[in-house]
Amino acid sequence: MTSLTFHLSDLNTSQALTLAPSFTDGSAPTAITGGTNVAFSATAASLKAIFKFSTDSTDLADATDDITGACVSGSWDNLSFDLGAGTVVAADAVDSSVDTNVKSDYVRHFSKEILGTSRADLFGNEATLVTTVATGLGSTVNTAIKTSITNNDDSIANDLYRTIVNSTSEVHRITDLANSGTIQNDGTTTYDFPFESGDKLVFKVTVTHTNVTVTNTNISAQAVADKEYLVTITVS
Repeated sequence: MTSLTFHLSDLNTSQALTLAPSFTDGSAPTAITGGTNVAFSATAASLKAIFKFSTDSTDLADATDDITGACVSGSWDNLSFDLGAGTVVAADAVDSSVDTNVKSDYVRHFSKEILGTSRADLFGNEATLVTTVATGLGSTVNTAIKTSITNNDDSIANDLYRTIVNSTSEVHRITDLANSGTIQNDGTTTYDFPFESGDKLVFKVTVTHTNVTVTNTNISAQAVADKEYLVTITVS
């Protein structure tokens, strides 16, 4: 007996589907704006050493952890990021006619809040004030940033990922990794976020201060307004 193959063209059919793909928290992250602009630069390699991600171990499982953070907070130190030494964009400086690093800018802000003028030379210890600000905005801020990277690992990775996939012209950075076979669904391998020259990382540091009382003066419990610094790190 010979088996037969029956071709039934009348059973041929087509079916139209309408799919609605989505990403976890799929919209692009909300832009961070406002504050005094401070510019920094960093290499793509140095940022890739910090910001990494991994994928879950099961494809097509609709898992909530499809993209998870694998950031290395300790690598932040390699940026040599020093907010106090950062240069304030001239247009935003309290006084753009003089030194516009952040530590000096904040002391002028402090002076303006306390004395009504940014001329901090009216204080007898302005150099000490600048040094104190430099310390407060140096290692202390870096420690806070590293802690945030550790504690918000998945959220940071998600923000980076969403920024890329919401860019029509740059989504290829992720799809290229997938199509090349680089991304594996093993739940353990980590991948660098594909930063490129000209990219920018933006975040805000808010400097607060308690009320100020100066001995032997009429300055008592004087409030000091918060000062926001909008940090932009541009990939070189």
